[in-house]
Amino acid sequence: MNSLNIDLRDNALRVLKINDDKAVSANLINHFSIADRRSAKDMLSAEIGGPSGKHGRINIILPQDMVNHSVQQVPRAGADDISMILRRMIARELSNDEFTFGFREIAESKKNKTGTHNILLEYVQNKDLANCLALLKECGISSDVITSSLEGNIRLFNKLRPETSGNEAIIDIGAGSIEIFIINNGSLMDYENLPLLIDFAESHAGDESREEQASKIKIYKIVDVLFNSITSYIKSSGAEGLSTLWVCGIGSGLTGITDAISSGFGITTRLLSGLEDTCNNGSAFSALSGVSTLTSSREITDFTPLSLLQKKKNLITGSIIAACIAVYLLILITTYFTMKKTEKDLMSFIKNKETTLSTTTARSGDDNDIYSAGKNTLFNIIHASPSLYGALSDIAKLIPSGVRIEKIDLRIEKDAAILTIDAAIKHSSESYNKALLTKYISALESSERLKRVSTPAIATSGPSKKESIISVRSSYEVVN
Repeated sequence: MNSLNIDLRDNALRVLKINDDKAVSANLINHFSIADRRSAKDMLSAEIGGPSGKHGRINIILPQDMVNHSVQQVPRAGADDISMILRRMIARELSNDEFTFGFREIAESKKNKTGTHNILLEYVQNKDLANCLALLKECGISSDVITSSLEGNIRLFNKLRPETSGNEAIIDIGAGSIEIFIINNGSLMDYENLPLLIDFAESHAGDESREEQASKIKIYKIVDVLFNSITSYIKSSGAEGLSTLWVCGIGSGLTGITDAISSGFGITTRLLSGLEDTCNNGSAFSALSGVSTLTSSREITDFTPLSLLQKKKNLITGSIIAACIAVYLLILITTYFTMKKTEKDLMSFIKNKETTLSTTTARSGDDNDIYSAGKNTLFNIIHASPSLYGALSDIAKLIPSGVRIEKIDLRIEKDAAILTIDAAIKHSSESYNKALLTKYISALESSERLKRVSTPAIATSGPSKKESIISVRSSYEVVN
């Protein structure tokens, strides 16, 4: 599967390209802002490298300031009822502004109360999405999924760690916040979003001492922000505690970050990355690695506005209708030319074989029609009887090469058209003559318009076996 995955968080642009389920490139560009539309368009267009259609699925992760998170307590109910409660809750808060939302159940939490669900709610206002959607459109990008880093990180973690050693935490360090997810065997146990203000694009290239000092200050701020949350969770969870901390996000690239966090809390700390073989800072692309495995928008919270989804649905429906019409027209055209060719073949057969109609009086009584010989009469009969036309057309197409039609008699018996066909086969090989005879009889019997009504009468004549002529007479009823 191919996909183009774009992360717009942290005043940076991250682009992950997947070809045949393998990462082929992962690029991070700092100083990217959707607010600066012209610059953002140039940077994004340069990174995607051409029309988006050739990249397969396109997945977008929104900036943190567009996605609102909160933990809500709601009465225990089914998913549809919870969705209705949350929708009304958000609508009251936003004064009925349009929005898109998703939610996850927190399986177990220190905040749980009897008879309630703890729900992690995410929502995005459509008006906040406007600039993002406009940028994507200008770059020729038609997204399949628009989601959050939370969805991508949890998806990647559950893929890498389907079974955990008790409670394990994902710590996504961003430029504006730190997200903490507590996971236990695939279930979300707790969530927190902590404010953090760090410019990870700041650089002191050429001055190693200043660069090292700046990095240490950033790490100190991160550990300080994490301290209250991590220690509080450890105390409240009792013996379970936290077995492992998994660090990811743009801040995970700081040298010594895992050692500092591990030392600060006494917990094993590792980088969460699905791109070890593609780039050195794979943990900065953890959320993109998660969404890159999507095959359907139903697998994840999708913030694409309903109006845009409806447009896509209408476009797909229109394409299907257009394709159906095109196929129908093709069938009509093909049928027309096939019929014209059949008519041409039949007329050629009549002309070349010089078919005659023998005057035959049926023995069944006065009600039987009598047809006189001649091509003009044959034409009249053909135009008046579509079934007879089809039967003669089958004869013209089915007669094998090497069989000569001597005569076709037509008579009407009890409203049924009976064709008696006299044919001759002449060839120097006796075995070939017999094989051709069998092929001729089988060919006529394969027609759905002809039903044999008598056993074929076969006679052989000629001066010798090598120059023999096989004559065969057979009668067929024309089936309507």
